[in-house]
Amino acid sequence: MKRNYHPSRPGVVAASRLLNLSPISDHVDRWDRALSNYDAMIRAKGGSRLVELDARREDLPTARRRRSPPSNVEVTENDALPLLTKGQLLDVIVEWKFLKGKPRNALRPLLRSNSDSSVVSASRRAFAAADGIITTPTTMDVDIVGDGGSGDSGGHRRDNDDDGSTRGEMIANAVNCMCEIRGVGPATASAVLCLYRPDVFAYMDDEVIECLYDGRRGYTLGIYKEVNRRCTEIACQLNEAAGMKERKKGCGDSEGSFSPSSSSSGGGGWTPCKVGKALWSVATMSAYGDERGLSTIFNGVDATCVEGGNGSNENAKSTQKSRKRTKRD
Repeated sequence: MKRNYHPSRPGVVAASRLLNLSPISDHVDRWDRALSNYDAMIRAKGGSRLVELDARREDLPTARRRRSPPSNVEVTENDALPLLTKGQLLDVIVEWKFLKGKPRNALRPLLRSNSDSSVVSASRRAFAAADGIITTPTTMDVDIVGDGGSGDSGGHRRDNDDDGSTRGEMIANAVNCMCEIRGVGPATASAVLCLYRPDVFAYMDDEVIECLYDGRRGYTLGIYKEVNRRCTEIACQLNEAAGMKERKKGCGDSEGSFSPSSSSSGGGGWTPCKVGKALWSVATMSAYGDERGLSTIFNGVDATCVEGGNGSNENAKSTQKSRKRTKRD
């Protein structure tokens, strides 16, 4: 991808190198290895505190979507809806986001000014909107719209327009619902929604924005939709490539079967969320000088396989300059 500006976040050039490996079908294993470094990079970035927050975030009820309530507990239809509380937003999501990226402490008073009921109400509407999108590992560009549940067999297919307007509108609706919470923008909204629907939403990391968006980094809904669209495309390509490999090995039971590579997801195949994690992991490895880790990803890569030909010297210079800029932020 030819850029009109120089990325400012450390490690973006290395992440772009992974992104530009072509054809992607020849490099699924490299993407797998990139994603497998996520936990280690979380620790490198924020130590035990970020490791704890990352685990707490993944353990939120929101992340365990559509759980069946205990048989001995009587719940109303409204009680059964997924939700996010103010405490979960402030103590887990926001703290995780600020430690993983750049802290926006000026937003804290605004975030604290929300009532718990307003956070619960907005999150319920956001999750309900997100529930309207149904995807499969290799057809994330097709929406099946039902009556609110992804298991609704009565839903109908609605193919996207060329610009992905159908999918884009549904994603925008879910993000906008979360943004009704004071102090929450598209980036924070994506931190919540990618927990609930990782198959639809990627997280809006700075490094992922700069890697995928051909313009100056920003946090608007339009930029998020573009970044998320790119993550979705890559996830589809990786799933298709992994499925083709398995079928060639004789592992596929039928033409439409899908068996993802083992480390790509811990099961379930690639998602937009996992694509973002892989790119962020490579950027963080580069920013922290993990040459050994990077070599396991890029070992044996021919320069002709990289569209744009980002070299290691360029990456090193970019990282050094970016670190200087980051210290002044």
